[in-house]
Parts: sequence; structure tokens; C-alpha cells
Amino acid sequence: MGFSQDNLQNYMDFMKLFKRMYFFCGYKSKFAQKMPKCSFLSILFILLLQNCTAQEKEKNKSNISQEQQLQALHDAIAQKPSESRLYLQRAYILDSLQNYLDALQDVNKFLEKNPENIEAYHLRGRLKVKLDDASGAINDFNKIILLDNQNKEAYFQRALIRLQTGDKSGACKELEKAKQLQHQQANEYWQKICNR
Repeated sequence: MGFSQDNLQNYMDFMKLFKRMYFFCGYKSKFAQKMPKCSFLSILFILLLQNCTAQEKEKNKSNISQEQQLQALHDAIAQKPSESRLYLQRAYILDSLQNYLDALQDVNKFLEKNPENIEAYHLRGRLKVKLDDASGAINDFNKIILLDNQNKEAYFQRALIRLQTGDKSGACKELEKAKQLQHQQANEYWQKICNR
């Protein structure tokens, strides 16, 4: 049985509990009064492990569903390659499956026909961050601000990139602007980083 990174900590906690239970109960406990408590702990352990396994199965179902959606989009694009919206939909699924390069290619195809689509620039900027292309990501968020200078998320994303690249003063300017536009997280970051 394999566990994802999300459930690995739960599994480790369960194993610690099992070791404590095993130590307390012993392999062949001589103390009858311990038995009800040992039975309870055994049942608790089994229930917790079943819950963790159920979470894994649900996550695998989600991945299968995404794979099916991806295949359906491949088929739809093969039939209607000029339908640009299909590329953007496929890019989101590829992103969630951590296939960033293919997702980036699909967003680029979408933007060729829709050069003023803010949603696509947001996605492409985030993809470029994941691919360690900070300057490319900044350019995409700049494009968003050119299209909509009140886009608080674009200012916030630029701030995060500037923080990652060590540009604290630039990040604080971006956070200040996003904060003025009522971006909640920008306010929290500004308080922690810039208000010193």
C-alpha cells in the first residue's frame, strides 16, 4: 500500500500509535485488565488506517477522472484544432497533473488566438513560476496589469516573485499596491515583511 505525501504524515502517526499499542499490550499480555484497552486501541488503529486508505483511494479516483478528462480533451482537439478554449481547459488539467511544459504549450496556443485573455496570462505566469522562469512570469503579470491596472492578484503575484528573487523593496511596492486594491493576503504579507 503506497501513500501520497499528503497522507504520509498520517500514516507515520498511525505507526507510532501502533508501536505504543503493541508495547502497552505486549504480544502475549499477562494482564487481563489490559485486554479491553488493547482491543479498543486495535479497533481505533484499524479505523484510522482505513480512513487514510479511503483518502488515498479518493485521490486516485480524482487522478483517474483527470486522466479521462485529459483524454476527452485530446480527442476534442484532434477533431476541432481551431477551438482555442479546449487548449486552455487542457492546460488547467495538465497543470494539476504537474505536467507544466505541456500546459505551457497549450496556454501559448490559446493566447495566440486570444491575446487579451487575463485568465490565460494568470495561468501562464503561475506555470512559469513553477518552471523557474521568474522574468517570464513577471512579463505575464505585467501584461495583465496593462490590460487591467486594477488587477490585485497580478500585483500580488509579482510581489511573490520579487520575494523569491530577493527583491524585498520591489516586493513591498507590489504588496502596497495590492493592499490598496483590497487583496487580503497582500495585507498579511505586507504586515509581516514590509511593516518593520
